[in-house]
Amino acid sequence: MRILVTGGGGMVGQAVSERLTALGHQIVRLLRPPSQASPSRQGGDGQGDRPAAAWWDIPAGRIDLSGAGSLDAVIHLAGEPLPGLWTRRKRERILASRRDGTALLASALATLQPRPKVLLSASAVGYYGCGGDQVADESAPSGGTFLSEVCRQWESAAEAARQAGIRTCHLRMGMVLSAGGGALAAMMRPFRWHLGSVIGGRQWWNWIHLADVVSAVEFLLSRDDVAGAVNLVSPQPVTALDFARVLGRLMHRRVWLRMPACIARVLLGRMGREVLLCSLKARPGVLEQSGFTFRHADLERALAAEMGISGAGTTR
Repeated sequence: MRILVTGGGGMVGQAVSERLTALGHQIVRLLRPPSQASPSRQGGDGQGDRPAAAWWDIPAGRIDLSGAGSLDAVIHLAGEPLPGLWTRRKRERILASRRDGTALLASALATLQPRPKVLLSASAVGYYGCGGDQVADESAPSGGTFLSEVCRQWESAAEAARQAGIRTCHLRMGMVLSAGGGALAAMMRPFRWHLGSVIGGRQWWNWIHLADVVSAVEFLLSRDDVAGAVNLVSPQPVTALDFARVLGRLMHRRVWLRMPACIARVLLGRMGREVLLCSLKARPGVLEQSGFTFRHADLERALAAEMGISGAGTTR
C-alpha cells in the first residue's frame, strides 16, 4: 500500500511509519513547506531542507498532494501538542491545528482520482469529557470540556472525506505509553530521583501501549467493515494512584508525594484539570468486537516491556 502520513515526526507517527515500512508499505509524509520546517517541534513534520513530495500550509489553507502519487490510505496524526500553559492563544492553536488541518486534508482527499480507500484520523478519549467512574464505549455522548469540543470539531472536520466514500475511522486515543517520550517518559524522571509522586489519585486514566497503537492502526487499515469512532485504549484502565504505584514498584522507588486534587486544580490550571484530573473509564468496544488482540492489556506488563523487565506480574 502507498500510505500518506501526517504527524510523522511525532512519537506515534514515527512508530507507525517504521512498522508499516517494515511490512513493505510505502510511506509518503505530508510535510510543511521547507521554509516553515522546524525539526525540533514535537509532533510536527520537520524535514530540514528536503523538498516535500506532498506539503501543506494549514494557516494559509493550502495543500499540494500532486507529488504523493496514487494513495491507498491516509493516517492523519498531526496536531498542536497539548502540554503547556493553556492560554487563549494556546487553546486556539490546539483547536485550529486539528480542525483546520483535518478539514484541509479531507477536502483535498475528496478531490483525488482515484481516492484513498481509508482515512485513519487521530482523535482522543477527551471526546467523552469527565465521567467519573462511568464506562464509555464508542456510543457514549460527548462531554462538556474544552477537549470534548476540540474532539467534536476535529472529527466533524473529516466529513468531506467520508461523504466522498472514503472509509473514515476516528482514533480516540488514550495516554500512549512509551519510555521514549510522551507522558510516561515525563513521569519516570522524578521517580529516578526518588521523587515519585501522584496528582489526585482516584481518577481513572485511560492508557494504551505504543505497540498496541501501532498494531491497531495496522489492523484498521485492513478492516473494511470498521468505520467511525474507535477507542484506542487498554481494556484495563487504572487509577492515577495505581499507575504511580506500579511504576514505582517496577523502578524500585516509593511514591513519596501525593498532591490533592483540590490543590492540583489551582496549581495546574485548565490543562491539568482536563488532562491529568479528568476521570473516565473508556472501553475499546469496537476493537474488542472486531477481534483485535492487545499485546499489552495489563499495565504492569506494559510498563515492564518498556523498561526491559521480564517476568512482571499482574497489576494489583
